[in-house]
Amino acid sequence: MTPAPAVTYGIMASRLSGPPARIRPAEELVALESLGVPRVWLPHLLGLDPLPVFAAAAAMTSSIRFGTAVTPTWPRHPLALMQEALAVQAVSDGRLTLGVGLSDVPTIQDAHGLQWQDPIGHLREYLTVCTQARTGQVDFHGDHYRVHAELGELPPRRLPIIASGLNPRAIDTAAQLADGLITLLAPPSYLSQVVRPRIAARLSRQDFSLVACVPLALTRKTGPAASAAQEIYGPFWGYTGYASMLRAAGCNDITDVAVIGDEDAVTAQLARYAAAGVTEIAATPFPVPEDPAAIERTIRFTAELAARN
Repeated sequence: MTPAPAVTYGIMASRLSGPPARIRPAEELVALESLGVPRVWLPHLLGLDPLPVFAAAAAMTSSIRFGTAVTPTWPRHPLALMQEALAVQAVSDGRLTLGVGLSDVPTIQDAHGLQWQDPIGHLREYLTVCTQARTGQVDFHGDHYRVHAELGELPPRRLPIIASGLNPRAIDTAAQLADGLITLLAPPSYLSQVVRPRIAARLSRQDFSLVACVPLALTRKTGPAASAAQEIYGPFWGYTGYASMLRAAGCNDITDVAVIGDEDAVTAQLARYAAAGVTEIAATPFPVPEDPAAIERTIRFTAELAARN
């Protein structure tokens, strides 16, 4: 078997189960900890708010770490979000990473009815307010936000804040103002040729995180798995931000990005992400109708990879 890549591993738990199991979402995170998963990332879109879920799970777990991937910036004032995130950081004994990002035009304009204006300027100001807030003192006057506040009862452990980004300006903003960058559907070639060089050119710190969320299915039903992945992720080729990145990377469909196959094939494909310079692979299991056990098998294998590293 190919040696496992020397990176950390987590689970992006966007499609672990159907609605009935989501009635007790914190228990799903307890189950992930019992399997040895070191970190779980949850999306923050139009489903359940992950931060209260993390707070509930924190009382039922001891080691698994949590992360939002990602919280859209436009609908939530940065000070209000930081109050909630700092509370979760406190009750979880420092196990939270807050991921924030612009999301996409359909989610912001169509679902929320908000205007999408000056996105990079908005992101820069949002990150500035968030990073100031974790010091307890915010004194900021910008084009999008004017915040002057003092926060009390800060948790003893510093809250890491990372940003999502795919285009060069968003990558630059994360490198300058955040503790890390998180990506979805960015192939190894784009990570190594675009993302890593831009990060390296804009900071000297060694603890900057680069997290890659990677659709993954450990299965021998590779054809059906590829079809299932295309059905789930195919629409991203129509989203402006993703489409431009995927075209630049020469990706024609999900098979150029998703990791699908048996243990040897999956480990070899993940090694390409490690070689691209990512610090964490957030495996994103997805359902394969012809292989109902694929999600649990993928989670268990990801936990094994985490234990080896």
